Amino acid sequence: MTPATEKGESAPRAGWIARSLLLAVFVLVTAPEWITSASRGVDGSWILGLSMAEVRGLVHGRDIAFTFGPLGFALTPTSYAGSAHHALPIRLAIFAIWCGSTGLLLFRVRGRVAPLVFLLAASLNGLPIPLGPAWSLVGMLTLAVLNLLIVAEVDRRPAWAIPAAMLAGAAMLTKFSAGVSCSGALGVWALIQLRREPSLRTVKRLLLLSLAYFGTMASLFVAYGGPLSALPAYLKLSRELASGYSAQMVSSDPAISPFVPACLVGLTVLALALSARRRWALTPVLAIILFPMFVLYKGSIVRLDAGHLQLHWPTMFSLFGLLIPIAGRYERLGRRTTVAVAALLAWTLVFPSFTTRDLAAAVRNNWYNLFHFRAVSTAVRERDEALRISMSLPERVRARIGREPVDVFPCDISVVWANHLNWRPRPVFQSYAAYTPLLDERNAELYRDPGRAPRFILYSHYAIDQEVPSLVDSRTWIEIYRWYDFVDEAGEYLLLQRRSTPRWTGGSRLASATHSMKKRLEIPAVPNGLSFLKADIELTVWGRLMAFLYRVEPPRARLEFGDGSKAIVRTVWRNADGGFLISHVPRHLASVRTLFETGAGDECVAVTFRDVSGWNFRPTFRVRVMHSPPIEDRMEPEIAAAPGGEAIR
Repeated sequence: MTPATEKGESAPRAGWIARSLLLAVFVLVTAPEWITSASRGVDGSWILGLSMAEVRGLVHGRDIAFTFGPLGFALTPTSYAGSAHHALPIRLAIFAIWCGSTGLLLFRVRGRVAPLVFLLAASLNGLPIPLGPAWSLVGMLTLAVLNLLIVAEVDRRPAWAIPAAMLAGAAMLTKFSAGVSCSGALGVWALIQLRREPSLRTVKRLLLLSLAYFGTMASLFVAYGGPLSALPAYLKLSRELASGYSAQMVSSDPAISPFVPACLVGLTVLALALSARRRWALTPVLAIILFPMFVLYKGSIVRLDAGHLQLHWPTMFSLFGLLIPIAGRYERLGRRTTVAVAALLAWTLVFPSFTTRDLAAAVRNNWYNLFHFRAVSTAVRERDEALRISMSLPERVRARIGREPVDVFPCDISVVWANHLNWRPRPVFQSYAAYTPLLDERNAELYRDPGRAPRFILYSHYAIDQEVPSLVDSRTWIEIYRWYDFVDEAGEYLLLQRRSTPRWTGGSRLASATHSMKKRLEIPAVPNGLSFLKADIELTVWGRLMAFLYRVEPPRARLEFGDGSKAIVRTVWRNADGGFLISHVPRHLASVRTLFETGAGDECVAVTFRDVSGWNFRPTFRVRVMHSPPIEDRMEPEIAAAPGGEAIR
């Protein structure tokens, strides 16, 4: 196969004006949102939580842990304090680097039609689909790194990989999955260079690349996160959050199919195999984009709904456009690649996300908001203030809390923001995300520690995905019950205040046995105290493979209550080995209050576990039923911090 041009050669001078105009249109239509109004609920709360953490100087890895890192607030900017103005330069920088790196590739694309197809593919990632201000920036960050790596490949100039490495280091501090995508692509590029030229010179270049990557990550972490000593903890907890995602956070919309993302990954693998066998120039590019494609695929199919699919498929299609600059160096391969990418773009028309009118309105709004940012920020703050008023707690509750530290359980952080409370969050500040023993234990440690525990908790009895709050981050929930008393109620919230001593210390084993899925387990009746169940549920080899390549539905538990009623709930199975309250499983807020006041709630007499798929989890597992001592002291009128005992072991 004969190259059509020399490597690194730019587009003919006659076409630079047309390409410049195309790039200007590209920049015009892909401008992202710059600020968002506050909202309540699960998503609105974690967005507010990131802004509050940034403004209050909470350290990621030490004080908080989430799927977004120290720079995550810039991907989800709110009007909270100075966060909005602080986020704007970061968002502008990401947008400018993405557009600039796209322009670098555009002027390396040969032909008349290929540049247009390339820009259309790239623009899919940036079109202002109305899903919130975070998502297009995540794709822009990933594609900017890949653009620079492809420029380095086209020009055979490794120096272009240095800004890619710096950007990948920054990506690790924005959204961890994006950072992993970028880091994986960078690693593959480095291996390609080492294989192509296995010399000391290449090793030195890669060491410089590593210095740029880790140096940028460390510098930005210190600037936006905290002491450098917390960086390893941030990476460890972020990895822990990522490791449990596809085996716990599964959800499905029957109308949505995983066919599109799975097909795109399959096409990438097949194209890579074919290209490697025929020794096409596309092989390095396909290898570089494969890992980001896989990460995007997992992000779209674990929580399989229209929203999550729409967040990821534009970037997945945009990745294929990166084949065009390399393929264009060879006449026949360039034509075939351009036609193939154009066909893929045509495929996107079967699931449009917006109309032309929507696109035009979004483009106008985004540019208006940028050039009138101060006025827009003022208007957003006014809307946010109206939301604050609507979420005001009763005056007696606010007066009781005062400036004392308070947390909110399980996830509605917006109520803390709305009432100007002194937020002291547990590390994983939304309970549904504490789905591994390590994450759950980190949260439990906060409530257990008399020097760090918040004096108050605003408790609402809510869980996502048909879960029960006391069975989600169960270690944390147990510590709440051990260390806090009910003192007031405000609508959907209970106000809990910390005790000076725990309700109980230690515990005894009532029963221990090997149990099996689909087998009914009766809870031993005890006259006093509470019973807790530990279940060591594990994945099979097939289940571990499915968790990596696809996703795993968590086991279900059928709870049978003393009044004859039954409930089927989803388990947070990895946390079950730490134990959860089983003798009295509160089903609503009133029963939680009763449990705190009297030590008795909705009596549960039996539980049955079931593997939804039938082969993802081991059919037998060990169970232990523990018993707490009788609870004598139901309520303490005055509460002060004091050392406490150990949790049930």
